[in-house]
Amino acid sequence: MKTLHHTDRLNVCEPIGPPIQSNQFYAYLWIREKNGKFPAGTPYYVGKGKGRRAFSNHKGGLRPPVNTSCIVVMPRSSEQEAYDSEKELIRNWGRLDIGTGCLRNHTDGGEGGTTLGFLGHRHTEESKLKISSSKEGCLGTRLGVVVSQETQKKMSIARMGRVPTNKGKKYSPELRQQMSSAQRKRFETESAWNKGKAWSPSARLKMSIAARKRWEKVNGK
Repeated sequence: MKTLHHTDRLNVCEPIGPPIQSNQFYAYLWIREKNGKFPAGTPYYVGKGKGRRAFSNHKGGLRPPVNTSCIVVMPRSSEQEAYDSEKELIRNWGRLDIGTGCLRNHTDGGEGGTTLGFLGHRHTEESKLKISSSKEGCLGTRLGVVVSQETQKKMSIARMGRVPTNKGKKYSPELRQQMSSAQRKRFETESAWNKGKAWSPSARLKMSIAARKRWEKVNGK
């Protein structure tokens, strides 16, 4: 297999490998169609699959390129070879989440690496440090966003009738004790987000009025 690096550009008009069969395993690349943080022609996702896997939407908002010529499929003779190719491609191009490359993959690939996200995945201390460094100085995407009254009303209506997942759930005394101990330990080791925060008189008044309304609603006043 050709060794690719994150600085390479692919000729996406030339498919790699022969046409695939429905039961044949393969590794695949999704190629960027437009310039952005990374130039067009560089891959943004690597995967392993068979059948229509390379041409289907994935969970988590991952979608294949609109232009199917930007989907590069590399057939392999066995599932293990497809896993090995997936791992090699991810290693060569690097992952965006840990600052080593341009791929949106969240694992290093290989068997078990196709599970989306971090379910059951444990990062090494080195990976944790890279993730922390790559996010340093980043602010939340909703920070400072002012929601209009109309939008707030729509959000409120959308939530009406939703039943909390733990409503009516009975917890055993042992589980209650475990939850209490965990909460107490968290407060002992972590500082509350509002610890030491000086509230303005107007903010204090708003919080007081809101607390009063909640109390009246609960007690039927």
